[in-house]
Amino acid sequence: MGQLCGRNERKNNRSPDDRNGHKTNAGISRFFMTGMGSAGKSTIIRQLQLLCQQNKDYKLCNSDWSEMTLTDIDKCVWVNTIRRNVLDCFDIFAKQIQQNNMTYSDSDNTKFALRIEQLCDEENGIDDIDIDEDFQKSMIKYFEDQAVKDLLKKWNKIDLPHKKLFDGAHHFLTSDKISEVFSQNYDPTDTDKIHCRKPTMKKDKYRFILNGTKIEIDDVGGQKSELMRVSDYLHHWSFDTQENDQNFILLVVSMSDYNVPHAEYPKYTLLDESSEYMKLLLNNGIADKCGLLIFFNKKDRFKEKLADEQCRDDIHYLKDYLAREAYQDYQTSGKFNENVMNHAITAKFLDKLYSSQKVDKRNYCR
Repeated sequence: MGQLCGRNERKNNRSPDDRNGHKTNAGISRFFMTGMGSAGKSTIIRQLQLLCQQNKDYKLCNSDWSEMTLTDIDKCVWVNTIRRNVLDCFDIFAKQIQQNNMTYSDSDNTKFALRIEQLCDEENGIDDIDIDEDFQKSMIKYFEDQAVKDLLKKWNKIDLPHKKLFDGAHHFLTSDKISEVFSQNYDPTDTDKIHCRKPTMKKDKYRFILNGTKIEIDDVGGQKSELMRVSDYLHHWSFDTQENDQNFILLVVSMSDYNVPHAEYPKYTLLDESSEYMKLLLNNGIADKCGLLIFFNKKDRFKEKLADEQCRDDIHYLKDYLAREAYQDYQTSGKFNENVMNHAITAKFLDKLYSSQKVDKRNYCR
């Protein structure tokens, strides 16, 4: 899924066996989880929730630390979220096909593309869709159009300002899966929930007990409006600290953003924006009192892009963090060492830490 880089944690970096046998009066391990939109923060929460259903030593908890159980009460929310995810993908397909001056093989699909764009551009358009058998058939027919098939061959280069395919989209974009999602009796699986995109709005709090350790995670939304309030969120979060609690800032970074141009500053990427956000975050006085963990997420998508010949020229974004031989070898042959490429990503963030003097010799990556 990803890898971890941290600060000031070497003395607590014990093996799982050591931690299980370590009796302490420590309070709660509290995490202020933040990052840019689509970094995968909510997916981490959903995976923890799933683990709580599979491991008797993992518990999802209420505010009083009593165990709670996820129910199907929110099934309707998940159904609507996943359907919206798929329709957003179709909206991106329609807009990109138009931008590329591509032609649909069937005029019905041209009309359907316009309908999807109009629905997605309206504030509550998707909520007003009458999802019946005819709409389901139109979805499949559109998805199987040759123009869409040709576009999907360039998946990693689909590029629209302020819009991008979410990283779990592959899971839903098959004819059979689309038919299932838009069926009347669709019941999302745990795997569906993990792969979908469900943005955090404002700030949510989650509590877990993992192998006897109390974990509290404040998940801060990655939307621009929420990031502008992150300083207020951080201060309020800090005020809730109790004696013996341990506070950490958990920054989640999408490795696959290394080649995604910034919508307003195309000279830079979304990964550059994430590293600048980290620097801004660490300038907050609260950060000096917290441990720092950086979770480099979406490692699989990063590797997938590196293996895509259409993305090979994008390696220039990481040129400053690669040895000349590794850079040239990748450019000419497409061959790469996964660890070397992962290190190039982490090095970008370590540079920011060193330049801001927020780092010491006990840094580690794993």
